[in-house]
Amino acid sequence: MDGNNSLQAIPAVIKSFGAEFQKKYSSRKEKLDQFSKNTLKSAHKQVDKFWNHQQTSRQRMLDSFTEGILLELTELEKDIDNLKHAENKSVEFLKSHLNTLQTCRLSQEQRIKNLKRKHLNFDGEQRQLENNQADQQQNVREILRKELQTMQKKILMQSQKEEMMNVRRTLQMMFQ
Repeated sequence: MDGNNSLQAIPAVIKSFGAEFQKKYSSRKEKLDQFSKNTLKSAHKQVDKFWNHQQTSRQRMLDSFTEGILLELTELEKDIDNLKHAENKSVEFLKSHLNTLQTCRLSQEQRIKNLKRKHLNFDGEQRQLENNQADQQQNVREILRKELQTMQKKILMQSQKEEMMNVRRTLQMMFQ
């Protein structure tokens, strides 16, 4: 029976081992479930904390960015107003001086026309003067040539007369 008892004791040991294993399994399962729940709660808290921190940082960054953009846009609007004011002044200045420049341009164009006309008149008068002077020079040359010829004739005649007189005197002295 010893062998029989041992065989009968095996199912009881297995049963007892199974019950004990079941208890340990249930206990570990409960501990694991509790640990999982605690870990999940802790992770959830950490994620919420991390999320809130990120959300706060992002909101601060967005608020700072928005404030900076609004400040820059305000300054840009001021600059645009100043530029419009300066542009209006420049336009008024340009309009006022445009008339002056146009008047000066018209005056200069008239002066240039007058200078061209005077140059043409001067050029024409100079040519006419040169032609007149050339004619006068030709006339003076002609007069001088005629006077020179007349003087040459007179000198020649005078020389001939003197020669004749010398010859006459010489002859008279010879015959006397």
